[in-house]
Amino acid sequence: MAVSLVKATEGGTYVVTASFFDPTGAAIIPKTLVWSLTDIAGATINARRQVPVVNPTSVVDVVLTGADLAVPEGRDSLRVLTVEAVYDSLTYGSNLTLKGVTTFTVQNLTAVPHPVVP
Repeated sequence: MAVSLVKATEGGTYVVTASFFDPTGAAIIPKTLVWSLTDIAGATINARRQVPVVNPTSVVDVVLTGADLAVPEGRDSLRVLTVEAVYDSLTYGSNLTLKGVTTFTVQNLTAVPHPVVP
């Protein structure tokens, strides 16, 4: 699996693009695909546990926004996105599992000073 990222900002939109490949490097289309979003300690963020992707393709965008990117007071801003897939391979067999993970930090805007407007 390959992952492409853009910068995450609290309250914004963050897109994680995942591309799927078999051990030979050939693109694959997962039969099933789910994703989960947690903090670094493993606590689920915004009830995003085992979210199914309907009709997955070899390249999938996971769009995170709103509460997915909230950084509550006293919470870590590091996030972990995990994908789990099942696919078939002509070379290696059926119902093979694929797991991938990426981490990213959500820029906490409450920590950024805002200009004073008269």
